[in-house]
Amino acid sequence: MIFDTLQAQLTCRDLTTAMQNMGHLHASTEMKVKTKGKKLKAEYLLHPNEQYCIRNMNWDIHDNRIKELFLTEMQESQLLKEGNVFSIDNLEAERKRITNILMSKGYYHFNKDFIQFSADTARNDIGVDVTLHLLPYRVNDGDSVGRQHPVYTVRNVKFTSGDANEIRLRKKTLEN
Repeated sequence: MIFDTLQAQLTCRDLTTAMQNMGHLHASTEMKVKTKGKKLKAEYLLHPNEQYCIRNMNWDIHDNRIKELFLTEMQESQLLKEGNVFSIDNLEAERKRITNILMSKGYYHFNKDFIQFSADTARNDIGVDVTLHLLPYRVNDGDSVGRQHPVYTVRNVKFTSGDANEIRLRKKTLEN
């Protein structure tokens, strides 16, 4: 195998990015190369530094129905809380959690791309101020001004057996 210096530099960058995604925002990686004859030994030294935590969690939600739902139900089980590790995995898990809750509440056109985060580390400590931005609903024409996300509800349910026979189940069983 031939040593590729470009690939080794890309590996350093990838290792640094992986540590940053885990909340070590000032991480770095260095590579030491030792040669002995025609053999080469590459060592990657990881310097993660301190792991950042969430200092403040804020919400920027302009859809009033979702904001109300968020304040009454969704905030209790949130994954991003003050003191938790600031990591890409935690942000992504929160996006998925919120999306699943909203879809189960009738927001069938909602997807995780409507949720974005901004992070502020300006205080020069290991705390991060995180803001969750819930974007307004967009349709194909690109118009999103003041759009509420559509909520779908079930109006009527009809039970049929698929043939001429009567359904022999109690009404309560069908309703459940």
